[in-house]
This record gives sequence, C-alpha cells and structure tokens, in this order.
Amino acid sequence: MSRFGGFLPTHRMLHDDTAISSLGRVLGVGQCGADDLYRALDWLHEAQPAIERRLARQHLVGSTLVLCELTSTWLTGRCCELAARGHSRDGKRDDPQIVFGLICTSQGCSIAVEVFPGNTADPVTVAAQVSKLRDRFGIASIVWAGDRGMLTSARIEQVFKPQGMDWVSNRAIKSQHEDWLSFPLLP
Repeated sequence: MSRFGGFLPTHRMLHDDTAISSLGRVLGVGQCGADDLYRALDWLHEAQPAIERRLARQHLVGSTLVLCELTSTWLTGRCCELAARGHSRDGKRDDPQIVFGLICTSQGCSIAVEVFPGNTADPVTVAAQVSKLRDRFGIASIVWAGDRGMLTSARIEQVFKPQGMDWVSNRAIKSQHEDWLSFPLLP
C-alpha cells in the first residue's frame, strides 16, 4: 500500500485530537497512529476476497436481485496509479478520476467493490463483474439489465452469448427487415 499521504486525512478525521466527529471514539480508533491505520488497511486489502465471498454466501442465496453500479470520483495529486482522465460523471473533465464498481443486494447491502482506472469505459467493467458473480460467488444464472452505454453489441457477443447469459437492454437493434426497432433484447 502506498503511504504517500492519501490515508492521512482519514487519520486526522478519526484521531481524538483532530477529529471532526465522534466516529473515531465510537470505533475505538481515536488514539491509533497513522501506521496502525495503514496496517489495518493492508489487512483489509488482503482479506477483501474472503470477506466478499462470505457476504455473498450470506446475502446472495437462491434467486435474488443483484445490483451492479458504477461511479467515479475525481481526485487531485499525482500518486494514485489508477488515476486517469476518462468519462466524467460529475463534469470534472480536466481532473483525473478513478472508477468504482459496486455489487450489492436489492436492499443495498454492499457485497463487493472493485476499483478500476479512471479511463475504464463502463462496458469494459461488465466482464469483471460477471466473472466475480460466477467464479467467486458461484451464481450460475445471470440476467444482466443495462442501458445502451453498458450493453454494447460487442459486450453481448464477447461476454453474454459465450456464457449463455440472458440480458435486457433499452438499446435499439436492427431487425431482419432493415428497419430500426427499440425493444428489450431477448436471447
């Protein structure tokens, strides 16, 4: 884990002497040093796959709705190796950003999170999320619903069809009669 100071503001917000809330005291970390928090973050990074698998086993049982969401956040500084200029969701076109992919239950319980480089296009993240749902969490049957930005023809051909997945999209497709129709895609 890089120790260039990206976590230091969190340390200052939690430490009893510089806290902006009682959260550090409530969590019992108000007297922890920055190195203690870095060690905890390193541990969490190593334990993340096991934590996510356990959450998936506990919350993604039977036929259930799984939500996958993407967002991005811009940042300043030069130390984040994932920071890159990409499609800005909040209008910060000149600032580098990182992209987050979140998998959660329909009740909003977070199951997994993945960070992508800031210039990662939304459709590119689909394969990673499908792999996580199938390979790591053992979900065999997936129906992916997405907008035309997420479900491109290439993604359907390269990811969904080879894996026998179903999908629903609002994207327009060309019919056999050469006219344009707009309706959900069905396999």
